[in-house]
Amino acid sequence: MERLRHADPRLFEIVTRKLVRWAADHMAQFAAARPGAPRLIVKSKPNQPLEVSQPSLADGAGLALAFGTTERGVASILLNSLINAACDGTPGHPPSEQDVNGVLILPMPALAWISLIRATHW
Repeated sequence: MERLRHADPRLFEIVTRKLVRWAADHMAQFAAARPGAPRLIVKSKPNQPLEVSQPSLADGAGLALAFGTTERGVASILLNSLINAACDGTPGHPPSEQDVNGVLILPMPALAWISLIRATHW
C-alpha cells in the first residue's frame, strides 16, 4: 500500500485509460454473455426435508449473484422461500429436482411476483 501512495499519479491515468479502452473494445462480448441459470441437485422423498446441493462452484456463485449475498444462511433462507413460493408441493408430494431448477430459470422479477402472489393469496 505504501508504494501505491507514493506512485506517480500518471501511472494510474494510463492504467485507467487502458481499462476503459479494453472495456469499450469488449462491450459486445459482455452484452452477449448470458450465464446459464444455476442448477441444483435435489433429492426429495415424501414426508422428508428436501436435500439440496450445488453440483459446482459456478452454480453456487450463480445463486449468490442471483440472491445478492454470499452469506450461506441468508442464501439458504432465500432459496427455501423461493422453493416454497414457486413450487407446488406438499409434504407427501415434495417438489422434484426439475421443479426446483425450473424455478431458477425464471427471471428474478418474475420470482418476486410469484412470492408476492403466494404471500397474499395462499
